[in-house]
Amino acid sequence: MKLDASEYRAIILNLQANTKQAHRLRQIACEDSFAARAMPNLDRLVGSVVKEHVSFVDLIQVAVGMVNEETTASADSERNKLLLKQTESEITDWIKNRRACEDDAEKVLVTRGEPVDAFVDFDPTGLSIAASLLRLAHLILPDERWIISAIRERKRYDLYGAQIGVHGAKFAASTHPDVVLSLALLKQLRQGYTQEWMESASTTRRFD
Repeated sequence: MKLDASEYRAIILNLQANTKQAHRLRQIACEDSFAARAMPNLDRLVGSVVKEHVSFVDLIQVAVGMVNEETTASADSERNKLLLKQTESEITDWIKNRRACEDDAEKVLVTRGEPVDAFVDFDPTGLSIAASLLRLAHLILPDERWIISAIRERKRYDLYGAQIGVHGAKFAASTHPDVVLSLALLKQLRQGYTQEWMESASTTRRFD
């Protein structure tokens, strides 16, 4: 089986490859990877550390690599660039519309008085956002068995470890039962899961 550089990297770092041989590469990674869990961008970080000086370009390379692994960006992207299907104007319009929606949503929450249900990322940042909402009623999450299984399959430890220390004060101040229960499960799993991935869940429910 002939492998290219990106496929060797996927095996060594135990990453999900975006190729036709992805299933076979996962099998090889289970036996030959450097670790039992994914180590995204470890090679880029190590490469930066051994340099005498770390430049902004080095950080860009790490960020581009992370985006490549989380999107359908072309595998033929240049070292510092992403090849996406969207045009620059389409991306700019999307950013403007998203920011406008965020501003409008915040204004609505302040001016209205109804209870609020929250569907957020299942990670420290997402739970912190929910804890910050005025009149939070419930968290909307997939069935607990579904989310535990899905999280363990994705193995996204970075969505927990890189965030948990940032939101300690917010969690300490929150007594909402949904936030407390979700945080306990999150700490137990020590992995995160984005809301986009949860859209495929067969059922959703509120913590009671």
